[in-house]
Amino acid sequence: MQPKQFMLHYPDQCAAFFADAATALPAVLVVSMWSSFPFFTLFYLAALQGIPDELYESASVDGANLWLQFRHITLPLLMPIIVATVVLRVIGLVNAPDLLIVLTGGGPGHATQVLSLYAFQKAYAEFDFGYAAALSVVMLLLLMAFTVVYDAIAEWNRTREPKYRGAFAMNSPVRSGQFEWASSERVQEAIAAGMAGLD
Repeated sequence: MQPKQFMLHYPDQCAAFFADAATALPAVLVVSMWSSFPFFTLFYLAALQGIPDELYESASVDGANLWLQFRHITLPLLMPIIVATVVLRVIGLVNAPDLLIVLTGGGPGHATQVLSLYAFQKAYAEFDFGYAAALSVVMLLLLMAFTVVYDAIAEWNRTREPKYRGAFAMNSPVRSGQFEWASSERVQEAIAAGMAGLD
């Protein structure tokens, strides 16, 4: 059954997400995330491909499971990309009311009215360019504050000492670039077996 036929035969089963004040903003966010998904996927794919395989091999020799490898290798090395993409996405969301104009126009009521859309409407619908410029300066200050606070929190997370200490103990590879391996019998046995294989 085609979507049009389904809506004609079962009108009560169809949800008007953009016409309902409770679901309009989440629906716009879903569309926005879907439209920017490929761009940010390329960022993360490039970052993942840049992580050396030797780090994972060394960690597995030292007894680290997949969660520890993700927590202590993948996540710290992806953190600069995560910070950059979050900042880019927030700036893009705040500065671009195009999806809201196309999908809802700020409605229903004021359910999807955000500051950038309000400034746009003030400038180009009411021709109050001074007020719109003042709103733009406020948005700039809010974005600057968000970026500074978010970057400070991310830097604090990068430089704090890891809580886990065991057979697989390491400092943050983002900060030091080096691993600090704890002595373990498994590592010594693996080294001895590797050396014996070279003979």
